[in-house]
Amino acid sequence: MENKNELPIFAEILPNVKSMTVSVGLTRSKEETLYEFGLYPLKFIFESKSPTKTISKSTKTFSTSKLEIPLIQTVETSEQPIITNSNEGIDIKLKLRTFVRKRPPKKDISISETYQAPFNSTKISSFKNILCSYCKKFLVKKNTLKKILDMPSEHWAELVDCWMCHQEDYKHAKIGDIIAQENIGLVSNSYFLLHPNNIEEDSLKVDEEELHEIDWTKGMSKKWISINCSRCFASVGDGLYCKSKEEEKDELKLLAVKLNKCMTLVEMESGADADKKESVIQKYKFTAFLAIDFLEATKVHATYRFIVKGKKLKQPYLLIWLFGWDSKIMTNVLEECNSFKIFSRNIEEDCSVVESNLKICDVMKILYIDCTIINQDTDDDKSVRLLEQWRKDNTVEHFIYQDDICLELLLLLRKSTSCLPASKKYMNEFLVGFMDMNG
Repeated sequence: MENKNELPIFAEILPNVKSMTVSVGLTRSKEETLYEFGLYPLKFIFESKSPTKTISKSTKTFSTSKLEIPLIQTVETSEQPIITNSNEGIDIKLKLRTFVRKRPPKKDISISETYQAPFNSTKISSFKNILCSYCKKFLVKKNTLKKILDMPSEHWAELVDCWMCHQEDYKHAKIGDIIAQENIGLVSNSYFLLHPNNIEEDSLKVDEEELHEIDWTKGMSKKWISINCSRCFASVGDGLYCKSKEEEKDELKLLAVKLNKCMTLVEMESGADADKKESVIQKYKFTAFLAIDFLEATKVHATYRFIVKGKKLKQPYLLIWLFGWDSKIMTNVLEECNSFKIFSRNIEEDCSVVESNLKICDVMKILYIDCTIINQDTDDDKSVRLLEQWRKDNTVEHFIYQDDICLELLLLLRKSTSCLPASKKYMNEFLVGFMDMNG
């Protein structure tokens, strides 16, 4: 908090149920403190008055602290606020009024249906290039991509039976990975799929440490291996490699490149006038891409439980239960946090899920367990038993990300938990956290 005398505030808004809960942490003092709050059409004001020490006993002065909290909708004045006292302070539950329109209101559309991944083909129609996020090295050959197309869902193969609804025999249809095509940029929710011929020469380097651990005699003949920027060695994505079949040669052949959206920058043209066009470099927070992964899994598999694993260490970092994707929060009590640069060179940004300035932020509400601190050698821990249970459950979705992404997500969730009152930090054995959806 910027002002040490400011009362700690955490507010959560649930637009679907027209509800807002404001938690105010009250200071404990031997002196009597007077608290007042007022409701206005689009704001909530909380004021505290505490006595100050004066030389004269006959006069009594008060120091006043006032907080103004914005509301996204008018408060329903016909219903009294529900006020609950606790050792930490007070909770004030407000009923928000439904919007009044002249025309009949349209059916509410869930944010999960309207949310789109950043950098889809429509949003990058003026695409110029892709850069390493850390050193700004250009990774794509200039003016080689003639088309930018969106890829289907990562789960498209599972829907083939739904599409093939006729009596014909479709055994001849070959279902496999979507391959990279020269001069065409394919855009997924979280990466760009490019042909090697469209990549700048000597701009990428395979991750040698990961390469040495691969046993080419097992599994598929083609393998996705992490690739780094050749100049700064920061991770930028994955390359699809195969080994030469000739015994005399032991060479790797690059077949396709996935450039991770959250580890790269996108250069685009701005301005309608051809003579005044300028290059604009854009970037989104990594949480925006994780959010679309989680939302897509809920739509395709109707699951809200995920295990987040690291690609290199093959260990679980988080158990995640997606509790809600339409929450809005505001607070002024976020703890200070170091930059994510301590984990990743290519995601250099503040790990705030929301600014500590009482501004409204759209978030996912997430219940999570930190798997890095549980002792998996003992069966006494509830978290260990839950982890084993989820591992065996086919309805639980597994997400594999680079290890530094997993650590960054864990750090972000832990920081978001810090803004909650102590009584609201836990739900059973799960911690409660929030993840920014907009990035």
